[in-house]
Formats: sequence, C-alpha cells, structure tokens
Amino acid sequence: MQSIGYSMNLHLPAKRIHRRKESEMKFIVLFWAILLIGSILVGGYCVQYTVSFWSEYVKGTPVHIPFLLCCGIGLLSGEIAIPAAAITWALSYIL
Repeated sequence: MQSIGYSMNLHLPAKRIHRRKESEMKFIVLFWAILLIGSILVGGYCVQYTVSFWSEYVKGTPVHIPFLLCCGIGLLSGEIAIPAAAITWALSYIL
C-alpha cells in the first residue's frame, strides 16, 4: 500500500500539494473582502459625485441619487466612475 506523499519509486518523492495555512487563508479572504468593499464604496461615491455635479450643471437643479444605488452602479462601472470623478473635479475649477 502506498502512503500519501510518496511515490513507488523510492528515489523520487511525489509532489506534494501546497496547502496554505488557515491563518494565511483568513488573511487573503479578509484582504479581498476589504478591497471589494472599498471598491464598492469609492465607486459609489464617485458615481454620486459625478452625476450630482453634471446634473446640477446641466439642469440647474440638484439631483439626489440614493447611495446604495450608486454603490451598485459603481461596482459595475468603477473603472469608469473613478477617473470620471477625478476629471469632473478638475473641470469644476475651470467651469
């Protein structure tokens, strides 16, 4: 009977599967959870800022969008929302 972790050939040990420690896995999961939640919150704030600024600039009246709706939009379009907010902030000093 073959034991786990050894090959039948005594000269070549079998490759062991690298398993992470439980504390490492907790750290990795926590890191990605914080990164995802931060991305949702920052994306939501950027969407809300961009939409409220441009709606007030175009319409002349402020528009309120719920933050949770903006977080959902920011999650899907965070790659666009964050640079758009930075460009809007820069343009707000020019306009």
